[in-house]
Amino acid sequence: MKKKWAKSAFSLFLCLLTVALFPLGVFGETLAAGRVTPTIVVLGYENNALYADPSAPNPKKEFPPDLDFNTKFAQYLSTYVAGISQGEYPQTTLAIFPEVVGWLNGIRCNHNGTSLLDVGPLSRNGEPVSNYELNTDLVDAIAGDLGKMVAEEIGAKNTYIFSYDWRLDPLVHAKELNELVAQVKQDTGASKVSILSEGMGGIVASTYMTKYASANGYADIKNYVTVNSAAMGSTLFGDLYTGEIDLDPNGIVRYTNDLPKNIPVAAIMWLLNHILRDEGTQYEFAMKVDAYIIAEKNNIYNTYIRDIINKIPGLWAMVPYDTYDQALTFMYPEQGNNYDTINDSLLLALNEYHSVQKKAPDTLYDAQRAGVQVAVVSSYGMQPLPVTNYATVESGDGVVDARYSSFGATTAFLNNEWVGRGNGKQIYQDGHDHRNKAQNIAFGYSVDASTCVLPENTWMIYGMKRGAWDYASDGQYYFIIWLITADKQRTVWDSYYYPQFLNYYRFSVPGTLYNKTRAEEGRFTKKGDVDMDGAITAADSRLALMHSAKLITLTRKRFANADLNGDNVITAAEARTILRVAAKLEKFS
Repeated sequence: MKKKWAKSAFSLFLCLLTVALFPLGVFGETLAAGRVTPTIVVLGYENNALYADPSAPNPKKEFPPDLDFNTKFAQYLSTYVAGISQGEYPQTTLAIFPEVVGWLNGIRCNHNGTSLLDVGPLSRNGEPVSNYELNTDLVDAIAGDLGKMVAEEIGAKNTYIFSYDWRLDPLVHAKELNELVAQVKQDTGASKVSILSEGMGGIVASTYMTKYASANGYADIKNYVTVNSAAMGSTLFGDLYTGEIDLDPNGIVRYTNDLPKNIPVAAIMWLLNHILRDEGTQYEFAMKVDAYIIAEKNNIYNTYIRDIINKIPGLWAMVPYDTYDQALTFMYPEQGNNYDTINDSLLLALNEYHSVQKKAPDTLYDAQRAGVQVAVVSSYGMQPLPVTNYATVESGDGVVDARYSSFGATTAFLNNEWVGRGNGKQIYQDGHDHRNKAQNIAFGYSVDASTCVLPENTWMIYGMKRGAWDYASDGQYYFIIWLITADKQRTVWDSYYYPQFLNYYRFSVPGTLYNKTRAEEGRFTKKGDVDMDGAITAADSRLALMHSAKLITLTRKRFANADLNGDNVITAAEARTILRVAAKLEKFS
C-alpha cells in the first residue's frame, strides 16, 4: 500500500512539475508565449489567378479561362491534326490561333508593361489568414496547400499570404513585399519574419531579398525557404522567347506518362505510348508537326503571339539571364513597320530585373552568412512541355529546370545517368557525397548537387511535378514545417527522414513524400510522441497538457499521438500517462 501511495505521489509531483515548466518546452515557449515567427507565404501562378474586379463579392475569373476541354479543346485538336496531316498549314493556323489569342486576352499588357485590362488576383495582403479562414474557398484560392500547412502549424493569425499580379514587374511586387514585411513586424511585434516562396513567387521573394532585405543585412528575416523557385528562370520560357520551338516525340511519351495519378491509367498510357512509338506513329506525327512549325512559326509569332508575350514583364522574368539578350533580339527584331520597338520604361524594368536575377545565387549565400536560415527545395525528373528545343530534355518540375530551381545543381538530361558516375567523382569535393546515387533506378547519378550555391542546404525531390504539394500529405506537411519553423540552420545531414534526395510517389492520395521506402510513413504515428521526435519525453507530456488547457492547438498527427484512447479529446490524464511512460513508470496499454 505504501509503495502504491509513493508511486501516486511521485506521479503527482511529475505532473505539477510539468505544469510549472511547460513554458520552457520547445513548442511551449513559442506557442504559449506567442513568440511564433510570423510567416509570409508567396505562392506561384496557380494561386494568383486573375479576376475582373477581384474585390467584388463574386468576381469573374479572366485567366486562366474556364474552358470546356471536353468539347472545344477536342474540336480544335481534331482540326489541328487534320490540317497538318493534309499540309494545309496557313488554313490550320487561321482556324486555331484566333481562338488561342482569345484565351490569352486576359493577360494582355500595355507597351510599358502595365496591365491593359482592369484585372488582378484575389488578395488579402496585409491581413493574417485568421481574418478569412472561415471562407474555405478563399483560403484554398489564396493560401493554397503550402499556405494552409503554415497556417495550421503556427496559427492563422501568424500567417500572411502575399498575392500579386504575376504578369507585372517583379521589382514593383518586391517593393510591396518589403512594405508588408514592415507591416507584419509592426502588427505582431515580432523582430523578424520568415518567408516561404514557391514557383513564380520565388521571383518576387528573391527580388525582395536582393533589393530590400540585403539593405539592412537581412536583419528582418529569420527563415527563408524557397520551393521550385523560378528566380533564375526556365529553359521552357527562354526557348519560347527566342523562338526555339520544336516537338520531341520522346518528350511527348515522357510527358503523357507523367500525367496519370493512378496505376491502371498509368499502365494503359505507358502501353499505348509504347505501341505508338514502336509503330512509328508518334515519330511520324512529330515530323508532320515539325514541318508545320517550320512553315508557320514566323506567321504564328508575328500575327498572334509576339504582340502578347513581348509586353508581359512577369513572363520576361522567366527568361534566364544567359538567354535574355537573345530573347530581346527575337521579340523586338525592329524590321520595318511590321514590328514594335520596345518601350523605354519596359526595357529599363526588364534590364533591372535581369541584373537582379543574375545575383539570385549570391543573395542566398549572403543571406545565410548574415544569419538567415536558408533552405532550397527543388524537383527533378519531370518532363517539361515538349514543345521547345532544349526544354524537351531538361529535368525539372515540368516548368522550371532543376538546375535553376536548385540554384546551380548539375543535372543530366532526362533518361540519362549523370556523367560523373564514370569516374566516381562529383564536381566539387567537399567531404560529402551530393549525388543521387541510389534514390531511383531511372535517374540514378543524374544530379550532382555539389555545384549548388548551398549544397548543404538544398533538397532535391524526384518525381514531383509543379503544383503537387498537398495539404493532406503528412510527409509533405512536416518536411515544409521542419524547414520553415527551424530554430537553427537545417542541413541535408540533420535528419534521416529528410536527406538531400527525396522521392515523391504520385499514385498515393495525397501524394507521398518519402525517403527510400514508403514504409517510413508510419513514423508519423507513434503513441505518446507528441512532438514527433521519435522519443517519448516530458516535452510530449507538456504539449498534451497545454492542449488540454487550451493554451495551444495541436496539429494533425501530434493530436493523434496525444489522443491515447482515440476519443478525439486530449485530457490532463493523458498528459499524465505520457509523462509516466517517459519516466518509465508504466507502459502504454
